[in-house]
Amino acid sequence: MAPAPDEATGINNFATAFENYFAQATCNAVAVTPGSLAACTAALKAAMVGVASAGAAKIAAGISAFWGVVATTAPTIWVTVPVLISATPPTLLSGLQAAIDAAGAANIAGNKSLVDSADAMATAIHGKQSGGLGNIVIPPGGTYPIL
Repeated sequence: MAPAPDEATGINNFATAFENYFAQATCNAVAVTPGSLAACTAALKAAMVGVASAGAAKIAAGISAFWGVVATTAPTIWVTVPVLISATPPTLLSGLQAAIDAAGAANIAGNKSLVDSADAMATAIHGKQSGGLGNIVIPPGGTYPIL
């Protein structure tokens, strides 16, 4: 991700990067349907307004908003058999802001380069994305991991 001259550009850059990252996710071995993440990304962008002053809190809010839309649009994101009825966001999201804050503090303390800092942030964010589930109701019922 490139540095941005203003908050709006930074949000757009982050949202594009996160959407591209999430587009690699699978559920029940089914890839994300192309174009199906637009509403998720719009929610992420809206929740990140103010990130220039609120940092990690807004990044975490944006990713949580993205997952909130994933939860209700999962049937169109992953077209599976049996059909998904919804998705459950990862429980690890509750620790996302703390992970981003810790990565930021380590970046500053270690005087890390922009590339190394971005990698550390990506690692912190990725570490909190595990555990999402696609939910099915018809037999056999249950869940499929979102990988």
